[in-house]
Amino acid sequence: MLGTDAVEVDGAQSDRGRPAADVGACVEHRGVRIGTVVDVIFDARVESVIGYEVACLDGVARFAPFVACGRALPACLEITAPTAMLGDEALPYYRERGVSLAALEAPIQRAARVELQALQASHDDPRTPA
Repeated sequence: MLGTDAVEVDGAQSDRGRPAADVGACVEHRGVRIGTVVDVIFDARVESVIGYEVACLDGVARFAPFVACGRALPACLEITAPTAMLGDEALPYYRERGVSLAALEAPIQRAARVELQALQASHDDPRTPA
């Protein structure tokens, strides 16, 4: 259950603001950096953040459940307990049952790239009025 300060962002709720803003955030436990957020994982309906994919400093990708994360600094998530970080075998489980931010952004990025290419092509076409 989300806190009372939860906000809805593009249909998904996060009590930390825009979920996309958490990508690239450092992940710490008691002030010690343990990794970096590389993706956000939503529930299957894309209504709530269920956790984060974290690239840990030991080279292992782990799943950090949303409920185990707090905000340490604006650009850092604080893990409440190191045992809350689930091993790399849990990550595929949550990725298969949820929806990753990277998967949501891919179609948008492709559409933007196509639109940009069309704009560039029309700009380069001498038949197109300026």
